[in-house]
Amino acid sequence: MRMIKTRIRKVEKIRMEPWRQALITELLGKTISFNSLLAFGWDFEFIELGYGFYAVKFEKQEDRFKVMIEGRWKIMDHYLTVKKWKPNFHPETAVVWSTVIWIYCPGLPLEYFHESVLIDVGKLVGKPNKVDSNTSLATRGKFARICVQVDLSKPLLSQVRIGNFAQN
Repeated sequence: MRMIKTRIRKVEKIRMEPWRQALITELLGKTISFNSLLAFGWDFEFIELGYGFYAVKFEKQEDRFKVMIEGRWKIMDHYLTVKKWKPNFHPETAVVWSTVIWIYCPGLPLEYFHESVLIDVGKLVGKPNKVDSNTSLATRGKFARICVQVDLSKPLLSQVRIGNFAQN
């Protein structure tokens, strides 16, 4: 009996290995065909899962990281949700509860262009992932940009209070 359980675990590990670095994506509010998605010319392997979900496999770890963290993923004015693959993902019953987005703070005074302050601003909206490098270095003062994971089960904020003013 013990030998059978060990063998099952080994087979399961081998079966899941090709997917460990995959991502699951869904375009919120719009269905897009597989051929339309391929037309964007991305250099990733897309696997259509049904119900608007796709698995995305990567050759290079840096490509996966770029998609997870660096993108502001909108297609045809709809957000593309991106999350790590998990075993037993079933598209028919899957619910997307969060997504990673970039928030813009136009006209933010320069004294707030400090990474710790911007992380605190991000916490007002969701879970901060990173601050745009141009923002944290204050090389551009037109707006600040913060990458946050937002909870889609809660209403999205259109503005937050920073200091004495309301920031859109």
